[in-house]
Amino acid sequence: MPIASSKNELWRRLALLAGILIGLALFFYVAPAMVSVTAIDWQQEQADELKSNSGIVTQEKKRLHALPLDEYIQAKTGEKVQAVDGSRWGTFFEQVRLASKWQYGESSYGNRVSEEDKDDFWKPTGPVAVFFKPDEIPLQSWGLFPGDGESTFISTVQGGQTLYLELQFHDYTTSVGAMSSPYRVAPGWLYHPYRTAGIIVMVVGLLIYIACPGVKSSPGRWLIPAAACWPGTWPQSLSCCPFTVCPS
Repeated sequence: MPIASSKNELWRRLALLAGILIGLALFFYVAPAMVSVTAIDWQQEQADELKSNSGIVTQEKKRLHALPLDEYIQAKTGEKVQAVDGSRWGTFFEQVRLASKWQYGESSYGNRVSEEDKDDFWKPTGPVAVFFKPDEIPLQSWGLFPGDGESTFISTVQGGQTLYLELQFHDYTTSVGAMSSPYRVAPGWLYHPYRTAGIIVMVVGLLIYIACPGVKSSPGRWLIPAAACWPGTWPQSLSCCPFTVCPS
């Protein structure tokens, strides 16, 4: 019986240790890449060329401001514009434009905007990015290839007006670590997709440790109480892990 009890205690502690380690890995997991999609109003973009916080407007900005709109669009996009089928992607354009122009409640993509952009303290001054996983949109057919900072434009015609969206690829494996996040990143449910699962795994590991019978106390035997293996802070939990795996 002492051998069986020791084995039970070992499995209890292994469950707790595995729950903590696997749960933490899931909790801090960062999605490897995202694509931001932003509505572009070229008339407003051209008008803003003459705006400057310092009051100094460069000759290049003055030149761009003076261009006909079609030439301005070509200069800003480098002619990297892919026309898409409006009958297929018209709703996508409409919903992205609503979310990008702060009408979050009216768009089905309102939950795909950065949490900083929705914060009144950091209120944006222009259209905001709407985030998607790379496999949710046809990147390559739209001319966007994987690579941090790579960008392209797509357009469609609706009601006699040409609408534009800018797509930018964000490779988080090269630009950010798991313990930090860039400014105006994808919302948490996209950026940390397994955070809830990580919490569940840690709770399950703890419940298994509490529910399974452990080694009974006997004279001369030193046992670590279950409560001691769940301190109030993460550093304490991690420092406790090596001791929980050792049978009494």
